[in-house]
Amino acid sequence: MKIPYKNLELSYAICEHQYSENEIDNFDNLLLEISKKTNGSIVHFDSYEEFFFDGMTEKDKSLLIVEIKKYEE
Repeated sequence: MKIPYKNLELSYAICEHQYSENEIDNFDNLLLEISKKTNGSIVHFDSYEEFFFDGMTEKDKSLLIVEIKKYEE
């Protein structure tokens, strides 16, 4: 599966939980790693779990999967 990096970034806007500074750092590090690997272009992935970060709530995981599916190519 694949998704444009910018659309992946936008998908996280669906998350509802108010995350701690540490959890936000986990999120930032995840996006930084993905950006480096993809050069900010197309992200190829095998499972949605690749986009979950430490501390992410189950509800936000579910919301994120639905949102990513809208942008998948």
